[in-house]
Amino acid sequence: MSKNACLNIRTTEEIKKGAEVILGGLGLNISTAVNLFLKQVINYNGIPFDLRLPNLETRQAMEDIENRRNMENETPCSNKPLKK
Repeated sequence: MSKNACLNIRTTEEIKKGAEVILGGLGLNISTAVNLFLKQVINYNGIPFDLRLPNLETRQAMEDIENRRNMENETPCSNKPLKK
């Protein structure tokens, strides 16, 4: 049987409380959630989700939205045809 190891994690009180609320709704505590994350790191042989910076096109689009530029001719996403 494996021995338990302790981890000390630093975060803000706001993040801790927010995570506790969400995890509690899932029936999990923070310790169990961290263990799930660490097991997934092992299974994926890395971080189990994408960690990347947005590319130039995405950064420009984000900047346009923040500055409300180039938006006058756009139609809502729900009205755009799906690409095949």
